[in-house]
Amino acid sequence: MPPPRKDNEPTTLEAKDYPRLLAQSGSQGAMETRKRYAATIYGLFAVVAVVLLIACANVANLLLSRAASRGPEITLRLAVGAGRLRLIRQLLTESVLLAALGGAVGVLFAVWGKNVLVAMASRDTSFLPPGIEPSLNWRVLLFTTGVSLATGILFGLAPAWRATRHDLTLGLKHGRRSTGAVSRLSKALVVAQVALSLLLLMGAGLFIRTLHNLQQVDIGFNQENLLVFSLQPGQAGYKDERLVEYYRQLTTRLDALPGVRSATFGRIPLLAQYSWNTNVLLPGETEKTASEHLTNRQMVRENYFSTLEIPLLQGRTFTAHDSAGAPKVAIVNQEFGKRYFPSGDVLGKRVTDPGFKREYEIVGVVKDTKYNSQREAIEPLLFTPWLQEVEEIGEVYFSLRTSVEPTALVSAVRQTVGEVDNSLPITELSTQEVRSERSLAQERLYARLLGFFGGLALLAAAIGLAGVLAYSVAQRTNEMGVRVALGARTTNILQLVIWQGMKLVLLGLVVGAAFGYVFKRWMTSQSAVRGSWQQQMTEQLYGVTATDTVTLTIITVLLLAVALLACFIPAWRATRVDPLVALRTE
Repeated sequence: MPPPRKDNEPTTLEAKDYPRLLAQSGSQGAMETRKRYAATIYGLFAVVAVVLLIACANVANLLLSRAASRGPEITLRLAVGAGRLRLIRQLLTESVLLAALGGAVGVLFAVWGKNVLVAMASRDTSFLPPGIEPSLNWRVLLFTTGVSLATGILFGLAPAWRATRHDLTLGLKHGRRSTGAVSRLSKALVVAQVALSLLLLMGAGLFIRTLHNLQQVDIGFNQENLLVFSLQPGQAGYKDERLVEYYRQLTTRLDALPGVRSATFGRIPLLAQYSWNTNVLLPGETEKTASEHLTNRQMVRENYFSTLEIPLLQGRTFTAHDSAGAPKVAIVNQEFGKRYFPSGDVLGKRVTDPGFKREYEIVGVVKDTKYNSQREAIEPLLFTPWLQEVEEIGEVYFSLRTSVEPTALVSAVRQTVGEVDNSLPITELSTQEVRSERSLAQERLYARLLGFFGGLALLAAAIGLAGVLAYSVAQRTNEMGVRVALGARTTNILQLVIWQGMKLVLLGLVVGAAFGYVFKRWMTSQSAVRGSWQQQMTEQLYGVTATDTVTLTIITVLLLAVALLACFIPAWRATRVDPLVALRTE
């Protein structure tokens, strides 16, 4: 704990804590919302770019194989006087047409995907973050159309260039015969696909584990069978004693509802991205000499802890006798005692809220609970009884512990609230579990989208690998026939073809791991900049590191299994080659 400041001594701040003035254009809309989701937006853009690269690598390999199979045709065209530039234009036209058709299918898929997102969001309110409405934008469609055409040209240029670079003498002499060797460019594209797939699947695995870890966090209270909602009596003119009487009458009626074990309320809803905090003064401190002791606040009804099933560890809970005329009391969580009273018993100690000029005697200690979200670290928390904070009550959040399914009591709760005062609307009515899941909407969206795109990338990489090996096997039909005729067994052919593909996969895994390590180092160095999207992206992970061994092992095994299957299919076809047919075609 830093030493107390002397009177009139200025506060010492580190450079990173200096106030900053930043001017930003208001034309960009809700800046705070944009800033909050910046990491998600940039991350998903990078994911889509990676999937696009994998798809382009597949198309490039397809065009390379097609160009190789059309080698005699292109050689003959060149021999009879066709210009190389003209042939390149023809091949590029084919690749651009292919890209345009793919882009058109992508637009249809985007429309379908938008409808799926809307349908899923209507059934599950926690599927999308609040305020996000999926829609198609003509600027985005125009951009993606341009990207489709540009990738068609870019990734069709190399195959077109290679296809037209023929030696006419050798080409006419060999005719349709081929050695069946896979070009280095095709191998490099397969390696790149595997490397990119590893990175994408690793990211998906990390965020899936992050979501799982957050869902398994000990939040400190029992959120099962809790129906929660909000009321704002101040809008109807309730205040002071009239407001107290309203809450007493309403909670009495709610307690008596069939299926309700107990009803309580607090000023701040738990796990809902809400907060109320203040600086407190410890015994013997004054505002001029005290260090900062920032503490979360909560104002609650007497049965708050028993209703939410928050264990009392020391002292007592609040009672109806803790009213406005009684001495001011408070209950704190474990972290409050550990941080501010590490060497003594916290019970009986007095702390002061300088904002309201109130001194509280600590009469109890309860178990630590999550306050703002599952992700945040436990912070000191000060509870005060609602009857001693009448002027601060305002809007409150009710929690009803039920003995039945909470949603079955929705209509009864609405009716009860209406009977007391039908001019007050109920807001944010849901179960506590739904509210908790809603607070993880961003993590859930990221895990689902990354998982989807990761699976898509894995499928594309497997198809690309299988395609390259299938082309190689088709070109080596004669060789396979000779091997079989000379006594090669099925296992020999399988090993030959599978090992040809698995070498590329293993090299891709090494390249992907190396690139991931470099990327992780870069992200770590950039995340030191406060407010940067790199810092936000790094903070997205919870309970897992970017180099998590378990996730890397699982993803590697998955990639190897899928690659082995992709290699096995063309390898099995190679074993079915009839030696007589193969030799007859020589």
